[in-house]
Amino acid sequence: MWRSIRNEATCSAARRALPYLASAALIAAGFGARFVLRPMFGDNHPYTAFYPSIVIIAYGFGRRFAAAGAVVAAALAFTFFTLPTIGPGEWPGAVAGLVFFLANCAVAIWIISELVRSLGQVKADQTRTEALASAQADMFRDLNERLGHHLQLVSGVLALQARGEPEPQVSNALAKASESSLLLARVHREVTGRAAGPVELTAVISKLMASLLASRGHSPSLIELEGPPVHVSEEEATSLSIALLECAATLLRHGAARPLRISLAEDSGSMTFRVAERDPQPGATLTELAEAYLLQAAVEQMRGRMRVIPGAAGTVVELSFPRGGGAPPAGTLH
Repeated sequence: MWRSIRNEATCSAARRALPYLASAALIAAGFGARFVLRPMFGDNHPYTAFYPSIVIIAYGFGRRFAAAGAVVAAALAFTFFTLPTIGPGEWPGAVAGLVFFLANCAVAIWIISELVRSLGQVKADQTRTEALASAQADMFRDLNERLGHHLQLVSGVLALQARGEPEPQVSNALAKASESSLLLARVHREVTGRAAGPVELTAVISKLMASLLASRGHSPSLIELEGPPVHVSEEEATSLSIALLECAATLLRHGAARPLRISLAEDSGSMTFRVAERDPQPGATLTELAEAYLLQAAVEQMRGRMRVIPGAAGTVVELSFPRGGGAPPAGTLH
């Protein structure tokens, strides 16, 4: 632990010392370059080689280090390259050159500092804009997903209405509208980038039930989910989740919340959900589910079947669905 603390302290000290060391190295590089170029420049241009160093310091470490570097560079250049060459009456020109060097450095440092600040502001604005765009994209993605789910539920409601409609023409129109709504849900999902794909059904239902119980203020352990991992299409997962969500919501709306067990079984052609009380109580049955209209609609949309099975060990609600039952007939478009 102490070694880790020492390493962190060393790294922190190195980070703090870096601007000082780098600035000193750049000024030294400028001094060395001017010294090497002395045969070429002669007694002229004593400050020229220091300008790149000042610009780099201003960009990399800020105006404070750049200003200090400019003062040190001016002192070195004046002492080693100007002072030895000054003759009588040349002091005004030498001092003017020193002043102009410092003035040019001040202007360059100010411009570069403002550019760096503006670039930082642009980067911060870009980060905020990207975060806002990402949040709005998530919101629209969620709205699109909800719209697809509601279109599927509308399809089930229309199918349920069609089944109970005595007038043949009205029943046929409702059935066509149901198929069209389901096709619209599928097309909407594909257009918005939510094309149907394999979904792990038990994980989806588990999260959905947990959200439902949390929204009603119940413990997550109130509903127990059993069954093997089952992969279905996104359309099937949506419809099955709607059916089970409506089933659980109906039970929570009617009377006291009772511990439930939802078990899933499947074979090659169908899936069966069984909803039962974990601790059956006298007079407490699940028969009220038979009158849940949206549950019937969701089951109808999946071409499924619902049975309420009373028994001595408690009532069981059985929901059976064919695999691929949520898709409309192939080639049908109304």
